[in-house]
Amino acid sequence: MAIPRIVIDTNVVVSALKSKQGASFALMMFVGQNKFETNISVPLILEYEKLLLDPKQKIPFTDVEIGKILDFICRKFKAS
Repeated sequence: MAIPRIVIDTNVVVSALKSKQGASFALMMFVGQNKFETNISVPLILEYEKLLLDPKQKIPFTDVEIGKILDFICRKFKAS
């Protein structure tokens, strides 16, 4: 059986970084575990970056930590 291909919406990434509870965090914990293939594009990663670094989002990570998370996403997600 083929591995499902998905795109993770920005609100899922933001929600996952705000709280360890809920489906968004659970989904992000499966990234890189061959449960699904995650697709990404340059515009989508730029959207992730814009919202994750927006102080209004109140993400409990430093800019450096968010940069490392974005680097991980770029490594693990497949460019489409």
